Amino acid sequence: MARISVLGDGSWACALAQNLSKNNHEVLLCGIDEERIGMINEGRSFYFPDIQLSKKIRGTTSLEQVALFSDDILIALPSHAIWDTLEKLNKYITRPKTFINASKGLEPHSLMRISEVVYESIDIDNIKGYVLLTGPSHAEEVIAGGLTSIASISYNAKEAQRIQVMFSTNTLRIYTNNDLVGGELCGAMKNAMAIGAGILDGRGGGDNAKAAFIVRSLNEMMRLGDKMGIAPETFIGLAGMGDAIVTCISKHSRNRNTGELIGKGLSVDEAVASCNMVVEGIGAIKSIYRLSKQYNVGMPIISELYSIIYQGKDATDSVSALMARELKSERNE
Repeated sequence: MARISVLGDGSWACALAQNLSKNNHEVLLCGIDEERIGMINEGRSFYFPDIQLSKKIRGTTSLEQVALFSDDILIALPSHAIWDTLEKLNKYITRPKTFINASKGLEPHSLMRISEVVYESIDIDNIKGYVLLTGPSHAEEVIAGGLTSIASISYNAKEAQRIQVMFSTNTLRIYTNNDLVGGELCGAMKNAMAIGAGILDGRGGGDNAKAAFIVRSLNEMMRLGDKMGIAPETFIGLAGMGDAIVTCISKHSRNRNTGELIGKGLSVDEAVASCNMVVEGIGAIKSIYRLSKQYNVGMPIISELYSIIYQGKDATDSVSALMARELKSERNE
């Protein structure tokens, strides 16, 4: 039995907390909304009102309590909120912590990966280790006990294995990996891809179009990854292809659902507002687009998504532009 502090009280935070409780771990969730934290302390979740949370899960609004409760801190926050939260938490840390990141995205202003944000915002003496949890894993299925497999990724093999054991249950199987940069890029890229997949759905695109979109988007991801020194195997594993597929096709995907609304004609703001949750893919499109320019990698799908989301281009025109591109070999772009 262990204690784990969680930064965040959203759907993914609650799902992972419920899973941890299966192994008799005690979990402290931290949020800023007192009403939602109150619900957690009553055994309920704002996002899953019909599911009874374990009695081993408690809630707080105090970052000081987070620091005192455990030396393992799970990050389950929107990427744009992580830096500020960690800087505030750092003031209360008195002994080294292992940071376990379950958020998927890049810091929107600096384009830093979340591991880099941790090392920038937390005093180095307060960091014992860093582990990324990522893979095809919708919170709705995890909290309900749906069979799921994800990866525990770290440069420190012992820490990756320790977290693997801590989180693994009879319904959540975890593999280890050491390609941290690849895992973090895949987590951001798949959210951007899901927006595009949803736009295709909103326009009435069929299975042929969706399959081609996923494969060609993965191709773009791999070309960017090659410039960033990422192992190709990561892109065909759980963090890459696995997460991309589930996020692009699932009814649970807030990014795909948001893209579908855009494809049906809603404005970006209207589509995001209707989701009533943070849509990481919107910011990820801008981040990946900026990385493509920084590394001088042609990413036509990401470029068109950027034009749709940030420049108001009509989705039909973007699809036409992609289909009319110069004919090429599949192996060479």
